[in-house]
Amino acid sequence: MATCPQQDRCPLFTVPVMAPALALWRGFYCDHAPDRCERLRQFRAGLRPPFNMLPNGKLLHLNTADPDPG
Repeated sequence: MATCPQQDRCPLFTVPVMAPALALWRGFYCDHAPDRCERLRQFRAGLRPPFNMLPNGKLLHLNTADPDPG
């Protein structure tokens, strides 16, 4: 089982309010299938993924006060 080489440096996991939900993402992508992670793909390509990008490539809208995050 491979683990993500970026796991300890990934800024996505520094959002305290999201910790319980992100633990599921971390378990699937970081611990079991890092090659499926879009964030890791971007790191490897020399890019810096958006802070709010989930491992599946979708953007997490953290500002819940905004009724129209799009």
